[in-house]
Amino acid sequence: MGGLREDIKENFMIAMHDWVLRSITFDWKLGKVSIEFDTYAMKSTVVFFYAEDVSDLHVPRGQEWGPSVSVNEVIGPEKLADGKQRIRFEIQTGDIVEITAKNFIFPEEANRDGGNK
Repeated sequence: MGGLREDIKENFMIAMHDWVLRSITFDWKLGKVSIEFDTYAMKSTVVFFYAEDVSDLHVPRGQEWGPSVSVNEVIGPEKLADGKQRIRFEIQTGDIVEITAKNFIFPEEANRDGGNK
């Protein structure tokens, strides 16, 4: 996902708005994070976002804006100087889930045009 085109990245950000964050799992030994979302597209559809070779994971739950389980905005991924990438999922609580990793794998449902723009 390192060379992600800007138009495709924008599709991820738009498509993931209002997805429901169900769970976050960090496999410490493998350095892999799995985030389970429900897209609620036509019917309940569970999809997964993966981060590989994770070096940093922040999962605050302060709920400054009040309770919610929905994604407000996806920020990134952005390339870092050390060759890794960072992505942020802003939840509609005001909390930002932040992951720094070598690679990100988005669910196909996050790309509305299938990458054919």
